[in-house]
Amino acid sequence: MDDVKTRGVEATFSFRPNQKLRLELSYAHARIQSTDVRNTTQYANSSPDNSFSLQIAQHFARGYQGSLNVFYNSVMKQLATEDMRSDNTRVNLRLSKTFKLADTSAEIAFTVQNLLDEFETTRLRNVAERRSYISLKLEFK
Repeated sequence: MDDVKTRGVEATFSFRPNQKLRLELSYAHARIQSTDVRNTTQYANSSPDNSFSLQIAQHFARGYQGSLNVFYNSVMKQLATEDMRSDNTRVNLRLSKTFKLADTSAEIAFTVQNLLDEFETTRLRNVAERRSYISLKLEFK
């Protein structure tokens, strides 16, 4: 039977200097220890030691909005393959415009995920290359 303990800390800091700007910063640190003498290293690196995220959201005039999200994970091991994953940073950007369409609220948005196009090929093929798309949201009442 595996005997694993996880210890860590996480914190979130939110700052809203005005009604139109919001900043949120999150950090987590975790350490995994396994005392199973048969397999002490299987779980030790199965989670990033350090994770970080930053979100900046801004409302502009005339219904325009923008957001920037940055995510970071330190080195970790995939349990399914036991491959070590290098640390990675992911940046997402979203720009949108809200407007009225007859009696309907609408929003059109342009989103870029993984803006820096940082990716790593893995045997699990869990890879997110840069992608961008336009979306339209309609809210009927």
